Amino acid sequence: MTTSPQAWSAPRLADILNQDHLETWRCAGHNKKQNFNIRQRCSNSIGAVDRGQIKVLLVDLKGNQNVSQSKYDLDQLLELSGLLLCRAVHRKVPTQARDIYDTWVQDIQKKSLQRNDERLQASILVIAAREDGIQKLAAKPSQRRRVELNDRPRQNNIKTPPSMKSSPQSSSSLSSSSSSSSSSSTSSSSATITTVQNKLGIEDEDNFRCRGTTSKRQRCKLSNCGTKDTIEGILKSIASETWSLTPRMRELLEELARLTLCERYHEDQASVIMKSWLQVIPQDIKQEKVFDPVPNPGIAPSLFPNRLTTRRQTRSMTTAASAPEQPSEPIFEPFWPKNGCLSYRKFKEKASSPLSKTESKPGWIYAYMRPNCKHLKIGLSTNVRQRMDAWKKQCKYEPVVRFQVFTKNASRVEKLVHHFFMSERLRERLVNGGCNGGTGCSVKHEEWFNVPLEDAKRCVEMLKQWMELEPYDQTGALKYTWAAVIKRFSLEASYNSIVELRLQILGDTMAEIKEEEDVKIKVESHYTLASSGPINLSARFLSIPRSGYPQTGFKTEGVSAPLADSSLVGRPSPRVLPHAPLPRSQAVCA
Repeated sequence: MTTSPQAWSAPRLADILNQDHLETWRCAGHNKKQNFNIRQRCSNSIGAVDRGQIKVLLVDLKGNQNVSQSKYDLDQLLELSGLLLCRAVHRKVPTQARDIYDTWVQDIQKKSLQRNDERLQASILVIAAREDGIQKLAAKPSQRRRVELNDRPRQNNIKTPPSMKSSPQSSSSLSSSSSSSSSSSTSSSSATITTVQNKLGIEDEDNFRCRGTTSKRQRCKLSNCGTKDTIEGILKSIASETWSLTPRMRELLEELARLTLCERYHEDQASVIMKSWLQVIPQDIKQEKVFDPVPNPGIAPSLFPNRLTTRRQTRSMTTAASAPEQPSEPIFEPFWPKNGCLSYRKFKEKASSPLSKTESKPGWIYAYMRPNCKHLKIGLSTNVRQRMDAWKKQCKYEPVVRFQVFTKNASRVEKLVHHFFMSERLRERLVNGGCNGGTGCSVKHEEWFNVPLEDAKRCVEMLKQWMELEPYDQTGALKYTWAAVIKRFSLEASYNSIVELRLQILGDTMAEIKEEEDVKIKVESHYTLASSGPINLSARFLSIPRSGYPQTGFKTEGVSAPLADSSLVGRPSPRVLPHAPLPRSQAVCA
């Protein structure tokens, strides 16, 4: 018999302090069942190291007796909420730790409100008791009559409220007034939440769709159902705040903007939404609260100061915090760590790898610059003019073409150039979700290089000349002659030095390959001319002695056919592996 899973609820702070929730040391996270639209508590256990840290935190919190809304206590509670989750699954999800933390903050706020109500009741009772004549008992016997006479007209002049005449009535009236005030506050808070949603443009939808914008300028269709409770809590906090641009309000809005976007694609657009919201908030009372030492009831002083974040969230938040909103020129960051050994290995691997059909097509290798920028963008296109028009329309700037070179195997040449200048390669940083200082497209351009124009053009020209020598055969594989020289090719010693030295090494290597290829072509042409006359084994195998072959009666002294080029005289003939002796029956003169 199967039982339906029980609904999950966040552990209460009182249960944690009394260690009632820690009897089994189970994870406090929850899993969402597919068959049931409810949450079920995780069955994983908490590790031994985390248990020790939890016990230390509980000892510290119990020493305070009353956990308050001070920053020290809230930081400890935030750390404790993360330790109560299992490392395998739920500690990687920051939303569950925030849910537990929010529940504890609400418990603390309720306790503080109850404590304030008790103090208010006590003060009212003291005032009522004083008005009823406690001062008469404290006066001297000689002065009692004078006090009684002076009290009569004062009682007539002062209209004492009925709640202060007797303690039972005061307590009952206090409870009724507190209940009425609480009901009015809830109604007003619910009304202000709707007002906040209307001002910020947040739809009250069940699926909570992502507010991000795709590359086609359409709204994202992904859902953020898991952040619904957290968003509602932040909206309540914003509704209770003063509607002005305070540091507290800015922190709440930043967290809300991040939660309304999907984590997978559009989390980097939080700054754009934040910028639109800041235009709604009144600007004439900026920075109204610089520092608020006493936290407002119902609001934590710091919203998740050390919350658990993913690597992608940390990277996006660091980028948004470090980049100015409206820079004077585009911002670039290194595309790859400056590791020359890795770069020259990638260059050799790419040059030695087989040529694909896409890489074998011809095309234009272009380089252009943009206004207020000294870097080059090196790319590939079959029509440079159309490509520049597309960049102009997409990125909102006027590109200036510096050179364009037509070559064979254009895609392979482009990749080799990118690997050759790997240390100088840059990536353009997006500002407010767009390139060109936030005014362009949302594509992260990664083909920028901090290289002089002459060096970039020289590298492209050398690789173009290399492709004209047809280093790849018809199947796309690299020929043996070129593979042997590229195997010896090394830029490791000079990669961290100037670009000129790297280009010189590349040029010397290409010259060496070309020289060996020329020699190979001349020798092959000589063999072609020699085969037109009588076949002579000594002409084909000059480096093999006559004793290595059986006695066939052939003439083996000298060369019967003339050489194709006088420059080959005196050069050693190509090395040929020794062959097995031919049998006498097959030695027939052609």
